[in-house]
Amino acid sequence: KKGGARVRFSAYDLSAVSPPKLQRPGSEAPTEQALPSLAAVVQHQRSPSDEQRSAAAAIADAMGSLAASPDLGVQLRPAARFYASELRRLSTDGTPVLGGRTSELLSSLLRFHLSSVFAEDEGVPDPLISTLRAKVHEQAAAHGFLEVGSEPSEENFSAVVTQALQILEAHERHLLAGGETRDALDAAVAGRAEALLLLDPAVKHGLLLWAQSHAMLLAVFG
Repeated sequence: KKGGARVRFSAYDLSAVSPPKLQRPGSEAPTEQALPSLAAVVQHQRSPSDEQRSAAAAIADAMGSLAASPDLGVQLRPAARFYASELRRLSTDGTPVLGGRTSELLSSLLRFHLSSVFAEDEGVPDPLISTLRAKVHEQAAAHGFLEVGSEPSEENFSAVVTQALQILEAHERHLLAGGETRDALDAAVAGRAEALLLLDPAVKHGLLLWAQSHAMLLAVFG
C-alpha cells in the first residue's frame, strides 16, 4: 500500500516486470527478455503517418467506450483505459504505445548493469572506482544533474550516468550527416554561426542537452 491506497502491478502495462536488483542474482532476466521485442514495437511506431494517427485515435475512442461499458468486467477496465490513453498520445503527439514503460525498463537495466560493473566488494574499497564515483558526482553537480549537497552514492552514480547516456541516445539524431541540424553545425564551425539561430527551438534545446551530457561523460571517462 502507498498512502493508504493499494498498489497493483499488472501484466498489461508491464508494471509486473520487477526492476533488477544486485541482491537478487538473475533478476535482470525478465527485463532483458522483454526489451528486444518492446524496442522493436516502439521503433515501428516512430514518426506515424496521418493515416496511422487517425487509426490510433479511432481505436482510442473505441477503447475508451469499452472501458466505460458496464458489460466489461471490472478487472478489464483498467487495461482498456490504459490503452485508450496510450493510443490517444500516439494519435496526438506521436508518443509510441508503451514507449514510456520501455524507457523505464531500459533505465532500470542500465542502472543495474552500471551498479554491477562499478560495485565494490564489501570492505574492499577500490581506489579507481571511488575516484570515478567522486568525479561523476562532481561533474554531475556542475552540469545540473544532481542537487547541490547530495552524497556521491552508488545509486546517484548509476542514475546520473544512465541519464546522461539516455540523453545522448535521444538527441544523437541531430548530429547525423546530411540533416539540416548537422549542416547548421558544420556552418557554425566554418564561421557562419547565424545558421544555428534558424534552427527550431526544440532542436536547439536538444543540442544543448546532448552537449551537456557529452561534456559530463567526457570529463569523467575521457
